[in-house]
Amino acid sequence: MNQAHHAGRFRWRPWLLLGALVFCVVGCGGSRLVIDDQVRAAAASGDADAAFKLGTAYDFGTGGVDRDATQAFDWYRKAAESGHAAAAQSLGFCYEHGYGVRQNYGEARRWYATSIDRGNAGAAHNLGFLYDLGSGGAEDNRRAVELYRKAAAAGSPEAMVNLGMMYGAGDGGLREDAVEAYAWIDLGRFYAASRDTKWRARGLLDGMKSRGLISSEQIKAARSRSTELTATHNLYRGKAPKTVARR
Repeated sequence: MNQAHHAGRFRWRPWLLLGALVFCVVGCGGSRLVIDDQVRAAAASGDADAAFKLGTAYDFGTGGVDRDATQAFDWYRKAAESGHAAAAQSLGFCYEHGYGVRQNYGEARRWYATSIDRGNAGAAHNLGFLYDLGSGGAEDNRRAVELYRKAAAAGSPEAMVNLGMMYGAGDGGLREDAVEAYAWIDLGRFYAASRDTKWRARGLLDGMKSRGLISSEQIKAARSRSTELTATHNLYRGKAPKTVARR
C-alpha cells in the first residue's frame, strides 16, 4: 500500500472493552476505581479480573497508585495468561508500543489475536492496523480490511474510519467506492468519543467534498447507507458510545 495512505490511518489505544469493563465494574454504582489490599490479594492469588484492574490502575495512575508502565505490563500479562480477553488486548498494546516491555510487534499480533479469539472484537482494529502496515509480519491489506470490518461492526469508530479510507483508496481487495467510504467515515465521526478521531474524520469528509471526490447526490446516498449500516450492525444511533482511547 502507498505509504501516504498509511500516514492517515489511526493508531488506537486498545481500551474499547477495557473502558467499558472498568466503568461497569467500578463506575456503574457511582464509585471510583480504588486499589485496596483486597484487590491486591486477589490479584496475587491469580484472580484475572483483579489483576486486570490492578494493571489498569498502574497504566493510568488511578485508584490511588502512581503510573508505572512496568507494573501495568506485569499485571496485564498475569491477567492475560489467566484467560482475560481485555487484558490480552492491553498486553498487545504494551508490546506494540514498547510500554513497560521491549517493543515486539510479533508478540503484539499474537496477543491481539488471542484477545479476539476470546470474544473481544475491540482488539480487531489494533490487529488490523498491524496487518495494514506490515508490522510484526507480512503486510496483508485484505486481512486488515476483514479486521477493520469486524471491529467496526462491534462499534469501533476508529475502525469505521479506517475501513472507509480503505474503500476510498480501493485497498485490501475492495473496489474504490466513494459512497461506502463516506458512509463509514461519517459513522466513525458520529460515534467517536475522541476529539482527535472526530476532527480527523471531519477533515476526511470535507476533503472528499472539496476535492470533488464525491457529489452531492452521492453524499445523500452515503447518508442513507450509514443508516442502513447502523441497522445492519445493530449500532446505537442515539448517543455515541463512550470509549477511552489513547494513541
